[in-house]
Amino acid sequence: MCGLVKAFFENDPYDSRPIPTDQIYISFKTGYLNACDPEDRIFATAFLTAIETEQATRSTSNGYGEESLACTVQYLRIYHFLNRF
Repeated sequence: MCGLVKAFFENDPYDSRPIPTDQIYISFKTGYLNACDPEDRIFATAFLTAIETEQATRSTSNGYGEESLACTVQYLRIYHFLNRF
């Protein structure tokens, strides 16, 4: 998942910032989930959670978040999320 998150942020100029309260991101997120097959939505949701977490990390550290820490947190959240089913 960290590779996907890293790619998302490297494509920075073309993607909206994953801030859950931002209207542009809300539109992106809704469209992204609607475009997914129902059986893939759990992974799409995990990806969106991961980029939101990374954005929050970057926002609190002026854009220079510690990627390994953010990835660890993302993996833990995704692991717990997936194990609920």
